Amino acid sequence: MNDKPHRYGFLLYSLILIGYIGLFPLPLGKELLLDLQWICSIDAPVSITENQGTQLAKEKSIGFVLGKTLGYISDAGDLVYKESVLHAAVVTDRGFINYSAIPEVLVVKDSRGNILSTLKTEGYPFMRKDRLFIVSADGCGVAEVTLEGEVRWKKDFNQLITSMDAGTTVTAVGLWDGTLLLLGPTGEVITQEKLTQGPYSVIYLSALTKDDRMLGAVFGLKPQRGILWEKTPTGYKRVRSFQLSSDFRRPMQGILDANTGMFIIEDSEGISLIGRGEKETVRIALKERIGAIAASPIDGLFLFCTQQDEGYKIRGITYEGRKVFIKSLPTREPFWFQGVEGAYFVGFNKRILKYRVVLG
Repeated sequence: MNDKPHRYGFLLYSLILIGYIGLFPLPLGKELLLDLQWICSIDAPVSITENQGTQLAKEKSIGFVLGKTLGYISDAGDLVYKESVLHAAVVTDRGFINYSAIPEVLVVKDSRGNILSTLKTEGYPFMRKDRLFIVSADGCGVAEVTLEGEVRWKKDFNQLITSMDAGTTVTAVGLWDGTLLLLGPTGEVITQEKLTQGPYSVIYLSALTKDDRMLGAVFGLKPQRGILWEKTPTGYKRVRSFQLSSDFRRPMQGILDANTGMFIIEDSEGISLIGRGEKETVRIALKERIGAIAASPIDGLFLFCTQQDEGYKIRGITYEGRKVFIKSLPTREPFWFQGVEGAYFVGFNKRILKYRVVLG
């Protein structure tokens, strides 16, 4: 029996296999993983003694709001303070405000519950990048205040504020009539634009990088459009205009990442990643609703928290659109997600979990 055809066939198969491996090699390095660091139950009693209180108030801790509980957890995963939420609360690592449905006086406390200051104001507090703001009761004015109670600046726009974000020193404010303002450290107007598109020229999203270098906005309907600006020696210059497939009539989720300069926006079909260049656009199809977006310290990696009927998912996706990992969290309980300096905190089922993105 002649077995030469079989030998030739095996040789051809080997050559094809070697060529395929050469063209499409498998990654031999380590992969990015979401690694669990610790778990803290918020039902547990505060285990820190009073003698440790003064020292811990100066140490780093993470503040959280999960359901009807707010509190602080030490970097080691110990519950150091908690109290019940009155109506709503804003929390930073340095302090918090727990307020009623119609607040007349806002009480600012530190991470151990000690009173730092009181603010007599008719408005509602909110945080942007660790900066504290008070929006007026009619939604048309805003003031920036410190945790010590100092009012840095105050502005009234005579128009409903529909979106807002803060950098290190500047603040972006979007209004109902399509006006976008960029405010300086004392509330002065650095730049102002009227953005119009379709029947409703509302600013649905305003975003700033933490270093104040880039500004982004999404506005209008049918279709919704967006613009990116970049800081120059003579002011903020437009570097990109783009169109979205979304038709949202509500505030939108989105961030501007300082490392990559990417504008990450929720879209009607998932997520859009918009870069400075006309061809730097990636669209990622997702069926779930976007709950939160965070940037990773590993350049080009973004984390998305999505929600669906079965629960939540945390997705790691590169700025090229490659899906790196998915972490499923099957729960319908109150949920909380936050990224802080390379760590990611997830709260559900009365527990706070700390994760880090690692090579494993």
